[in-house]
Amino acid sequence: MMLLHVARTANGANVSAASLFCVLVLLFIACWTQSSARQAQQPMLGMIGTGTSTLRPRHQWLLLCALLFTLLLSSILPCGVYATAHDRPVASWLTEPRDTTETSLWDTIPLAGADTASNTSWYALPLMYYTPETSVGGGFSAGYFFGSDPARISSVKSDLSATLNGEYEVSFDSELYLNDGRYRLWAQVNAAQTPTSFFGVGPNSNTRESYTRQMVDVKMRGARRLTQALHVGLRMRVRRTTITSVDDGGLLDQNAVPGARGSSVVGIGPILFVDTRSRTYYPRRGHYVSLYALTHPYVHNAQGTFTRFGADMRRFLPMGTDQVLALQAYAEAVTDMPPFALLPKLGGSARMRGYQNARFRDRVTVSAQAEWRAPIWWRIDGAVFASVGTIAPRIAELGHSGLKPAGGIGMRYKLNDSGVRLRADFAVSPDGTGLYLTGSPPF
Repeated sequence: MMLLHVARTANGANVSAASLFCVLVLLFIACWTQSSARQAQQPMLGMIGTGTSTLRPRHQWLLLCALLFTLLLSSILPCGVYATAHDRPVASWLTEPRDTTETSLWDTIPLAGADTASNTSWYALPLMYYTPETSVGGGFSAGYFFGSDPARISSVKSDLSATLNGEYEVSFDSELYLNDGRYRLWAQVNAAQTPTSFFGVGPNSNTRESYTRQMVDVKMRGARRLTQALHVGLRMRVRRTTITSVDDGGLLDQNAVPGARGSSVVGIGPILFVDTRSRTYYPRRGHYVSLYALTHPYVHNAQGTFTRFGADMRRFLPMGTDQVLALQAYAEAVTDMPPFALLPKLGGSARMRGYQNARFRDRVTVSAQAEWRAPIWWRIDGAVFASVGTIAPRIAELGHSGLKPAGGIGMRYKLNDSGVRLRADFAVSPDGTGLYLTGSPPF
């Protein structure tokens, strides 16, 4: 989801560069998809991660009206909170103490605030986003941030959103630093109804079925710091999924894959990670390595218990003035056969951009990507990225499944000195194209 940011200068002039950036990019999406619809006999795949990229005329007008309304609303609402500490690892750009030079017509209404002396801040802002499968979406987001150490800010956040195509989502997210950062606790609760697609299982799957997923997902993690960078702990997950509105005669309708009627799982396991990054968002140097195993002793509506293993390795290398080479290798595998929705996947806005979200699913996946990030002008950065991945039913068959390449270019708009940026990426792959607009980094 994307949060629109608007700032006003002390002299009263409207300076809304980030919102203008978002509007221009989304206007480009509308124009591009309209042109594509006229020229192509079949819709292109993957714009902004999932679904087809052709906007119906009604949705184009709704998109433009919603964008203009959000831009107008955010121009008179106070923006969120901003950071004063350079390179501090924050959970979101909204954790930053608010700039006292900002003014608003509604400054008397307490929609956001901060106590910089105690690193306490909060926000309340509207949401605006778009995906092809769910169309225009909007909602509300609020959060509270606190802590005595500016490098270890605890956070409690909540989002509420809905879309024109019937997606509804409520989420709660918290991250707590206890005992001077020696202990870290995470909790995420998500309840959603989402219309989406299933593309089958395997490296060469070519089916596509529409269905609606109703899900309640609870994730918890706790870790203890052993050294300055090394943390160990436990993670737990409880997830219940209901599948409805499936296509007649498809794999889900025939109950041909595990979890086709929905599923319930409970998982628990260890986690270990090393983090030396200069900051959380778009770091200039350092590395991040995470290893985990999650066993699921309770599984309902599947073929039995299973264990999930994952490894995420990232390296950030400074390359000249304000340029960074970012590298990532990612691997994930499951034992036995979990519900199809929990199979490792390729495709999405973070890994293997250019393929639709969960375009490929199977029991083992490996991918790698590199991204060159360099400043262009003012607060705008450019990026060139490439990725390659493969997926297979077993580790021994990874070499026989064929590599799936993808690549593209992107732009970033810098929101603050902590590195948080709005991201717009255009990616291509043998499977189609993808256009992504988000407020989170790919890695």
